[in-house]
Amino acid sequence: MNKNQIPQDAPGVDLTKALREMVAQREDDTPPLFRKWYKLTAIPEAPRNASLTQREESRQSRLISTVFLFLIIVLICFIPATFLMPNHFIPILAFSLLGVAIISLIVNRRGKVLLAGIIGTFGYEAVVAGVIFTSTPLDTSGIMFYLYGTLAVLLAASFLPAKNAFLIAFINAVMIAISMVYQPHTADLNQAMHSQFIPMLIQPIGTQFIVAGVAYVWSHNVTRALARADRTEMITSLQRTIAEKAVELEQGVQLILKTHIEIANGNLNARAPLSQGHELWQVARALNTLLVRYQRAALAEKEFHRVEQAIQALLHFLQDSNNRQQKQILLPMTQTLLDNLLIALQGKTLAYSPQPYPHQRPTITVNAEPNSQNSQM
Repeated sequence: MNKNQIPQDAPGVDLTKALREMVAQREDDTPPLFRKWYKLTAIPEAPRNASLTQREESRQSRLISTVFLFLIIVLICFIPATFLMPNHFIPILAFSLLGVAIISLIVNRRGKVLLAGIIGTFGYEAVVAGVIFTSTPLDTSGIMFYLYGTLAVLLAASFLPAKNAFLIAFINAVMIAISMVYQPHTADLNQAMHSQFIPMLIQPIGTQFIVAGVAYVWSHNVTRALARADRTEMITSLQRTIAEKAVELEQGVQLILKTHIEIANGNLNARAPLSQGHELWQVARALNTLLVRYQRAALAEKEFHRVEQAIQALLHFLQDSNNRQQKQILLPMTQTLLDNLLIALQGKTLAYSPQPYPHQRPTITVNAEPNSQNSQM
């Protein structure tokens, strides 16, 4: 290899392996069974470049789908036992709750996540109210039904904005107060209420608001944690995008550098092989245009040197023929652009008249035959 040539494998600027590892994609660790269930009852998972609102909506949709999946399983197992209860309205209310869950899942799959949460929360609240007010006369064991309202509070904190947990707690408190004051009671319960009415009323109502407060704090903290996680993931995504662009730029620079090396080594056909979507495509396009013009100029210069050499060769040939006093001269072909002119001059007689005055041009007389008249050029 010529010492002046640049080696083809000239090293460029390499990026660290850490940048390349950041491009790796995260695998979905959702179990296959839940993945199929989400496909039927929830909206598709938000893409990585989605906003925080879209991610939160997708998370809420999957939460609704998961909660009602377990609720449906519990209801299916519980419904046969409801026919053995003294309250004959409970089987009807259980089937009603099953219908509420199915309707919520259908609405959730159609993308109306907030409406699905409202239907599920208030539907469950209505079923609890039905269980409480159809349990007549109210006895000591019936008071335990008041605790079922706390699940509605948790649903409100999970499916709706967190402050709605206090709204459901207030509705439960009003419902408990109406039930304890106006619903018929058994004798045992009446006797207990005469002596401990206030503690018996405050205990279930206080439980509702305690659960509402805990649920609100939990939901608020989860929302803040998700927001921080989203910002972290966004930063990671930006770092990954920057890493991908850096790798792409590095590869583009290496290809352009390789093209320069090939051109410097004399390969005028070398071009920068970058597609239109590449970040350095405009640079590569301008470089390739410049290389095309350079190649044309180099070929034109090479042809000019060949013509110049051919002219010098013809001059030596004519001088040699003149020294030998040859009358008929057959001009040789040069394999250049002069060949067309030489073909046209074959068999012609050329005469040169010197320039008599500075303002006049020398003339060459061409005779097709020895007896033909001279023509001025």
